[in-house]
Amino acid sequence: SAAYGQALSSVLSMDTKGLAHKSSTEYSIINLGFGAARTQRFKNSSLTLGANYYNFKPYNSVVNQYTLWQQAPRQYQTSLSYKLKPSKNGMIKVFADYSDTELSFDIKNPIVAAKDLLHNRNKNIYLNTNYQDYLNKNWKIYAGIGYNRTLESGNVNKDVYFQTDNIWQEKLMVTRLLPGSSTISIGAEQFLNSTE
Repeated sequence: SAAYGQALSSVLSMDTKGLAHKSSTEYSIINLGFGAARTQRFKNSSLTLGANYYNFKPYNSVVNQYTLWQQAPRQYQTSLSYKLKPSKNGMIKVFADYSDTELSFDIKNPIVAAKDLLHNRNKNIYLNTNYQDYLNKNWKIYAGIGYNRTLESGNVNKDVYFQTDNIWQEKLMVTRLLPGSSTISIGAEQFLNSTE
């Protein structure tokens, strides 16, 4: 399908929910952390800002762990979602997400009695925007672009490692409405990946 390229689990979805129905504030508390989100509804648009904090330390202190944690996983996460309805059938959507995760644990070394200490930190930013509208009564267009950047760093004992991944994805699809309940879709997709 042109909507998904060759992967049914493609990250750049171009068919998501529309404008929020009303302004609202939400809070969440789970055994691993807590979060909050605020949605503001405007006349032809809506904006949602959210943040979450997760920490496995309290959970790990209650549930026995096989991993030799020195620092239980913890994560800070924020997100932004903006939706604009510029016309009767058109929709522009922008989404951004940032997360920062850190952990460390001991690894049993089969060669020596001492343990190796692994420390890892992962920073990730994801952005995407897409647009859909009817060109006329028979043709509909979908267009989207997404970007993901992951910065991973850490060390095993005194040996430092790091890697940065950049992924770009662009999609374009047009759909023709046919008589009856049939449609035909034609599209193109580009996927670029680089590692530093």
